[in-house]
Amino acid sequence: MLMKQGCLRGKRISAFTLTELLIVMAILALLGGLGVAAFKGGGASDGSRGASYAAATLFDAARNEAIMRRCPTRVIFDTVYKQSSPDNYLRRMTVAYTTNSGTNWIQSGAWVFLPSGAFFDSASGPNGQPRSRATDQAMTLPQKSLGSSSGGSPYWAYEYLPNGQANYVAAGNPPVLKVVFSPGSTVGGVFTERPDRKSLYGFIINKLGHTQQFADLQSLNNCP
Repeated sequence: MLMKQGCLRGKRISAFTLTELLIVMAILALLGGLGVAAFKGGGASDGSRGASYAAATLFDAARNEAIMRRCPTRVIFDTVYKQSSPDNYLRRMTVAYTTNSGTNWIQSGAWVFLPSGAFFDSASGPNGQPRSRATDQAMTLPQKSLGSSSGGSPYWAYEYLPNGQANYVAAGNPPVLKVVFSPGSTVGGVFTERPDRKSLYGFIINKLGHTQQFADLQSLNNCP
């Protein structure tokens, strides 16, 4: 025991400061305030490229928050269709964290809306699998945070572990953490992609939690 203490003596123990945590929270608040209006890349009529870049920025912020808070965080996409708020369906995302092993999740930033014409794409892709793949399960968030959606509704979530790595265990079998955006439309809770499928954008999340962008259907189909 004494030898172990001696080995540790003189080592610097790193920790995150309150300032660093506030910076991450400020990034989340800024994205929510902007409503992703500044991220209108890609074609003039869809904004799917801008949606992909904006989402990747939010994912990076969520990863940093997981490391700084030392607890799991999730990027959540609203996949709950409500007649009272149809514009929320597949069009907004947020970040939440948990301090009690996932029993309850605390939203740490405002809901961020995707650019006009761009949608989070969970439609069937090659081999009948959803284009975006993550954890689809009931999320318990404060009623106030969800607006017109009810607590415990199923949301599509991507999780970061306290060390900043992506949670591949909860990513299905085989594990794939892929986020896709495309132009299209929704009618009565049914999302329809634009037929030509030439404006698909998105990214892969590797095990370390970093994102890698792809910019066309062929690249998307080649992703695992």
